Amino acid sequence: MAETPLYQLRFPTGDDTPNVPRDLFNLAADVESKLGALWATVNALPTSITDANAASAVKIRTNATQSIPTSPVNGSGTAVWYPVTFAAANALWETSWFNATYPSRITPNVAGIYTVCVGVEWNIASNNTAATRGLRVTVNGTVFGGQSMLPGVSGDYTPEFQTLTCAVAVNGSSDYIQAEVTQCSGVSVTLNPTQTLGSMSAVWNGHL
Repeated sequence: MAETPLYQLRFPTGDDTPNVPRDLFNLAADVESKLGALWATVNALPTSITDANAASAVKIRTNATQSIPTSPVNGSGTAVWYPVTFAAANALWETSWFNATYPSRITPNVAGIYTVCVGVEWNIASNNTAATRGLRVTVNGTVFGGQSMLPGVSGDYTPEFQTLTCAVAVNGSSDYIQAEVTQCSGVSVTLNPTQTLGSMSAVWNGHL
């Protein structure tokens, strides 16, 4: 029996003769075989493709002020970093990655590389001393995505915005992402609960 070149199924071509049971049986068997091969190919696709539907993004935000104690002044000791506390996950994004028990963390459930964006607003009215203020991203408490250091300007009482964007890698189970801040003014400084700057997001980019 000749095969149709385009589909490689055993079926009469160039022949108007009525199909006989043997032709239909061959066609059905070939269709089943080809679909089985296609399904095997889909199952063998890299997880970086199939996980794309499961992975998404998360954004958490603050809703209250947070007092950040001072680190040693003017480099007189090791800087102390404090996790930024968040309140809730954006309902339009992935919400299961945020647990109120650990309000400073994002814990993605899909392994891979993530782009992390974090922003804070320092309330300089609470202390406008010319002191360095820092923001960094950590994975499991260890610096992973670099940090941003911002010098304060004495006499300027306007809010001071600080942002950082970086890439991190997590295992999709126990690894957590955290934003941390530090400041060395000599007294506590407040973070404002702004909806736009007081937030952290993590967007899945793919597997390692």
